[in-house]
Amino acid sequence: MARAAPCLLLIFLCLGAGERQQLLPASEAPARDWFGYRADASAAGRVVGAPLTEVRGQKEAGAVYLYRRDGARPIQRIPAPQPKLGGRFGAAVALGDDALLVGAPGKACAYLYAPDPDGRWQVVATLRPPTGGAFIGHSWFGNAVAIFGDTLAVGAPSQEGGGLDPAGSVHLFRRGEDGQWRHAGALHHPRGEPGDGFGMSLAGTGDLLVVGAPRDHVDRWWFRGTAHLFRRDAEGRFHHERELEPVGPPWRWSHFGGAVDVDERGRVAIAGGSSRWALDGAAVIYQPGPGGAWEGVALFPRLPGDLPPPSRHPTSHTTEVRLAGGRLFLAAAQPGFGLERPGVLVFQESDAGWVPGESLELPPQNAAAQYWYLSLAAHGEEVVVGVLHHDTSVGARARGSAHLFELR
Repeated sequence: MARAAPCLLLIFLCLGAGERQQLLPASEAPARDWFGYRADASAAGRVVGAPLTEVRGQKEAGAVYLYRRDGARPIQRIPAPQPKLGGRFGAAVALGDDALLVGAPGKACAYLYAPDPDGRWQVVATLRPPTGGAFIGHSWFGNAVAIFGDTLAVGAPSQEGGGLDPAGSVHLFRRGEDGQWRHAGALHHPRGEPGDGFGMSLAGTGDLLVVGAPRDHVDRWWFRGTAHLFRRDAEGRFHHERELEPVGPPWRWSHFGGAVDVDERGRVAIAGGSSRWALDGAAVIYQPGPGGAWEGVALFPRLPGDLPPPSRHPTSHTTEVRLAGGRLFLAAAQPGFGLERPGVLVFQESDAGWVPGESLELPPQNAAAQYWYLSLAAHGEEVVVGVLHHDTSVGARARGSAHLFELR
């Protein structure tokens, strides 16, 4: 029987009327499983990752929770296969119509699941990169995953510049005629240097794959970040098409490429992070222009002079970005940008471009709690927001929750 997820809070918010209905209250028990660290949604339902879940005595082994589109309670809890201390199964998730890909960067692997005839999701493949005998413990393979078409992509951004490629890499897998999934090549930063974090974020659709390198140094701007477009040719090989840089003054940006997404029309959204001098919460949306050019429009929720306060953890507020249904969703882990509390900024596509719409605000925190990370998934008229927060009142330093917003 599926077990209810810890610290799960699901809320429907009717944007038109501003009504909020609580469906399932959060557990009062402190949880350190990072439930909500990653989320995804598709026609098959929703999935939420909890990569610090203890499994069979192994701390931080990880688990994921699956939900139907019409249900608030999980239909299946999937613990880490062969749990390992620090495996962090669920640190990355991608849900397709009939496939689920889960990364376990602490084990340098990823797992592919498919539903059986009874509707239970079972592991059907374990993905690992070819190593040639090299040590891959610091590759962080499985930190980001994507499913698009007949291809699986797994990022290995190389923690601290070690592992498979010190600059980071992305590994592709395809299924052969015998039904087995095999390594089909790797993608690399065209001018990579150790620590660029290439492969930290991934998104794909059709023949287009977007890869973030949020720690990429550009000129004298450290950690400004870049994103890279790869396109598949008629023979099935991916080629580097373009490097995307932030739009506007470079001092506005930090960890650009920390989150990426692409929609079915081939439009690309890229979010930056936060630092003392960056406008955290900023995003750029690119779309193909005439002659193969890419045109980018920057979306700055803050006013030009409204700088965020200094942060001791410049990457902890890195935003998530999603494109779905003619909307761009941008997660903001700090109040501001017109939000009284952390939440999700919504930009609506119109004849005038991308204009701000009504935002999705998260429930109030108590005085001892602080949101510090938001994950984001969107499909159709649904938005799933995962939240991690510190709560000193109950001694929990990594409590998690998940919120479901239905747009009307």
